[in-house]
Amino acid sequence: MAVMRTLRLYRFRYFDPLRRRRIIARYVCEAPEIRCRYPDYELVGAPEVRHVPDDRLALTAVHLARSWSPVLEKESAW
Repeated sequence: MAVMRTLRLYRFRYFDPLRRRRIIARYVCEAPEIRCRYPDYELVGAPEVRHVPDDRLALTAVHLARSWSPVLEKESAW
C-alpha cells in the first residue's frame, strides 16, 4: 500500500511591482513555497487539503494544483 502525504494548498495574493497592486494567484501552493517565491504575500482563506501518494511527490504543488501529470510518449512504429 502506498504511503500518503498530506498537502495543505493555499490560495494567495501577491504584490506585483509592475502593476503596483495585489493580484490573486491563479494557482494554489504550500505556504513554504509561497514564502520563497513572493516576499510580499497574503493567504486567502483556509487551506485545501489533499492526500497524495508518495510516488507523486516528485511533482511540485503547482503541478498537483493544475491536475497535471506527466505523459510518457510511446515509441511510434515509424
